Amino acid sequence: MSDTMKTVRNISATVLVLSALFFVLNVGIGTTYDVVFDPEQVDIDAAALAADPTNETAMAANDALEAFGGDIDFVERIGVLGMVLIALSPLGLGALKYRGNGAKIIDQSIQYAVPIVALIAFVTMSDTVWEVIQGDRTWESFGDATNAWILGNTAALVTAVSSWLQNRN
Repeated sequence: MSDTMKTVRNISATVLVLSALFFVLNVGIGTTYDVVFDPEQVDIDAAALAADPTNETAMAANDALEAFGGDIDFVERIGVLGMVLIALSPLGLGALKYRGNGAKIIDQSIQYAVPIVALIAFVTMSDTVWEVIQGDRTWESFGDATNAWILGNTAALVTAVSSWLQNRN
Protein backbone atom coordinates (compact mmCIF):
# COMPACT_ATOMS: atom_id res chain seq x y z
CA MET A 1 0.00 0.00 0.00
CA SER A 2 2.87 2.35 0.69
CA ASP A 3 4.11 2.28 -2.92
CA THR A 4 0.62 2.98 -4.21
CA MET A 5 0.16 5.92 -1.85
CA LYS A 6 3.58 7.26 -2.80
CA THR A 7 2.70 7.06 -6.50
CA VAL A 8 -0.67 8.75 -5.94
CA ARG A 9 1.01 11.46 -3.86
CA ASN A 10 3.69 12.08 -6.49
CA ILE A 11 1.24 12.25 -9.38
CA SER A 12 -1.19 14.52 -7.53
CA ALA A 13 1.70 16.73 -6.36
CA THR A 14 2.82 17.10 -9.97
CA VAL A 15 -0.72 18.01 -11.04
CA LEU A 16 -0.86 20.48 -8.15
CA VAL A 17 2.35 22.24 -9.22
CA LEU A 18 1.31 22.33 -12.88
CA SER A 19 -2.14 23.69 -11.97
CA ALA A 20 -0.63 26.35 -9.71
CA LEU A 21 1.79 27.42 -12.42
CA PHE A 22 -0.96 27.41 -15.03
CA PHE A 23 -3.23 29.54 -12.84
CA VAL A 24 -0.49 32.11 -12.17
CA LEU A 25 0.58 32.23 -15.82
CA ASN A 26 -3.02 32.41 -17.03
CA VAL A 27 -4.06 35.39 -14.91
CA GLY A 28 -0.58 36.90 -14.81
CA ILE A 29 1.88 37.55 -12.03
CA GLY A 30 0.50 41.06 -11.45
CA THR A 31 -3.09 39.90 -11.07
CA THR A 32 -1.96 37.02 -8.85
CA TYR A 33 -0.19 39.56 -6.63
CA ASP A 34 -3.35 41.68 -6.56
CA VAL A 35 -5.52 38.69 -5.65
CA VAL A 36 -3.39 38.09 -2.56
CA PHE A 37 -2.57 41.63 -1.47
CA ASP A 38 -5.11 43.96 -3.13
CA PRO A 39 -8.33 42.17 -4.17
CA GLU A 40 -10.14 45.48 -4.57
CA GLN A 41 -7.77 46.27 -7.44
CA VAL A 42 -8.83 43.03 -9.13
CA ASP A 43 -12.46 44.20 -8.89
CA ILE A 44 -11.52 47.58 -10.37
CA ASP A 45 -9.51 46.01 -13.18
CA ALA A 46 -12.27 43.53 -14.01
CA ALA A 47 -14.85 46.33 -14.12
CA ALA A 48 -12.71 48.07 -16.75
CA LEU A 49 -13.35 45.15 -19.13
CA ALA A 50 -16.76 46.56 -20.08
CA ALA A 51 -15.17 49.81 -21.27
CA ASP A 52 -12.22 48.17 -23.03
CA PRO A 53 -12.75 44.48 -23.95
CA THR A 54 -9.20 44.26 -25.36
CA ASN A 55 -7.49 45.31 -22.10
CA GLU A 56 -5.34 42.32 -21.09
CA THR A 57 -5.14 43.37 -17.44
CA ALA A 58 -8.93 43.60 -17.30
CA MET A 59 -9.30 40.19 -18.97
CA ALA A 60 -6.86 38.62 -16.49
CA ALA A 61 -8.66 40.21 -13.55
CA ASN A 62 -12.00 38.99 -14.88
CA ASP A 63 -10.60 35.45 -15.28
CA ALA A 64 -9.38 35.57 -11.67
CA LEU A 65 -12.77 36.76 -10.41
CA GLU A 66 -14.52 34.00 -12.35
CA ALA A 67 -12.17 31.42 -10.82
CA PHE A 68 -13.36 32.47 -7.36
CA GLY A 69 -17.03 32.72 -8.22
CA GLY A 70 -17.10 36.50 -8.68
CA ASP A 71 -15.71 37.51 -5.30
CA ILE A 72 -12.30 37.08 -3.70
CA ASP A 73 -12.52 36.30 0.00
CA PHE A 74 -9.77 35.93 2.59
CA VAL A 75 -9.61 32.14 2.40
CA GLU A 76 -9.12 32.23 -1.38
CA ARG A 77 -6.35 34.78 -0.96
CA ILE A 78 -4.56 32.42 1.44
CA GLY A 79 -5.14 29.57 -1.03
CA VAL A 80 -3.58 31.54 -3.88
CA LEU A 81 -0.60 32.44 -1.70
CA GLY A 82 -0.28 28.75 -0.85
CA MET A 83 -0.38 27.81 -4.53
CA VAL A 84 2.36 30.34 -5.29
CA LEU A 85 4.50 28.96 -2.45
CA ILE A 86 3.95 25.42 -3.72
CA ALA A 87 4.94 26.45 -7.25
CA LEU A 88 8.13 28.06 -5.92
CA SER A 89 8.94 25.31 -3.39
CA PRO A 90 11.20 22.30 -3.97
CA LEU A 91 8.03 20.46 -5.00
CA GLY A 92 7.74 22.88 -7.93
CA LEU A 93 10.36 25.17 -9.43
CA GLY A 94 12.77 24.91 -6.50
CA ALA A 95 13.18 28.68 -6.11
CA LEU A 96 12.53 28.37 -2.36
CA LYS A 97 13.79 25.70 0.06
CA TYR A 98 11.99 24.05 2.95
CA ARG A 99 14.66 25.41 5.32
CA GLY A 100 16.98 28.39 5.29
CA ASN A 101 14.83 31.08 3.67
CA GLY A 102 15.35 33.52 6.51
CA ALA A 103 12.46 33.81 8.94
CA LYS A 104 11.04 30.62 10.45
CA ILE A 105 7.51 31.60 9.39
CA ILE A 106 8.58 31.58 5.74
CA ASP A 107 10.10 28.10 6.13
CA GLN A 108 6.96 26.83 7.86
CA SER A 109 4.70 28.41 5.25
CA ILE A 110 6.58 26.61 2.49
CA GLN A 111 6.71 23.35 4.42
CA TYR A 112 2.99 23.34 5.25
CA ALA A 113 1.61 24.97 2.07
CA VAL A 114 0.16 21.70 0.70
CA PRO A 115 -1.82 20.78 3.84
CA ILE A 116 -2.99 24.39 4.20
CA VAL A 117 -4.28 24.50 0.61
CA ALA A 118 -5.78 21.02 1.09
CA LEU A 119 -7.64 22.17 4.19
CA ILE A 120 -8.92 25.24 2.34
CA ALA A 121 -10.06 23.02 -0.55
CA PHE A 122 -11.83 20.65 1.82
CA VAL A 123 -13.58 23.41 3.76
CA THR A 124 -14.52 25.80 0.95
CA MET A 125 -15.08 23.65 -2.11
CA SER A 126 -15.56 20.03 -1.09
CA ASP A 127 -18.52 19.59 -3.48
CA THR A 128 -16.46 20.75 -6.46
CA VAL A 129 -13.44 18.69 -5.38
CA TRP A 130 -15.66 15.63 -5.12
CA GLU A 131 -17.01 16.35 -8.63
CA VAL A 132 -13.43 16.23 -9.95
CA ILE A 133 -12.55 13.05 -8.05
CA GLN A 134 -15.68 11.29 -9.32
CA GLY A 135 -15.09 12.51 -12.88
CA ASP A 136 -18.34 14.46 -13.01
CA ARG A 137 -16.85 17.90 -13.71
CA THR A 138 -17.70 19.48 -17.05
CA TRP A 139 -14.36 21.17 -17.75
CA GLU A 140 -15.41 22.91 -20.95
CA SER A 141 -18.08 24.87 -19.09
CA PHE A 142 -15.41 26.91 -17.28
CA GLY A 143 -12.40 29.03 -18.18
CA ASP A 144 -8.77 28.01 -17.87
CA ALA A 145 -8.12 29.96 -14.67
CA THR A 146 -11.17 28.43 -12.97
CA ASN A 147 -10.21 24.92 -14.07
CA ALA A 148 -6.61 25.40 -12.91
CA TRP A 149 -7.81 26.66 -9.53
CA ILE A 150 -10.22 23.74 -9.06
CA LEU A 151 -7.77 21.10 -10.29
CA GLY A 152 -4.97 22.53 -8.12
CA ASN A 153 -7.14 22.46 -5.02
CA THR A 154 -8.28 18.92 -5.76
CA ALA A 155 -4.68 17.81 -6.30
CA ALA A 156 -3.64 19.48 -3.02
CA LEU A 157 -6.31 17.54 -1.14
CA VAL A 158 -5.36 14.23 -2.79
CA THR A 159 -1.66 14.92 -2.16
CA ALA A 160 -2.25 15.68 1.52
CA VAL A 161 -4.51 12.69 2.11
CA SER A 162 -2.25 10.23 0.29
CA SER A 163 0.80 11.60 2.12
CA TRP A 164 -0.99 11.21 5.42
CA LEU A 165 -2.04 7.65 4.58
CA GLN A 166 1.50 6.78 3.52
CA ASN A 167 2.94 8.16 6.77
CA ARG A 168 0.54 6.17 8.94
CA ASN A 169 2.55 2.99 8.45
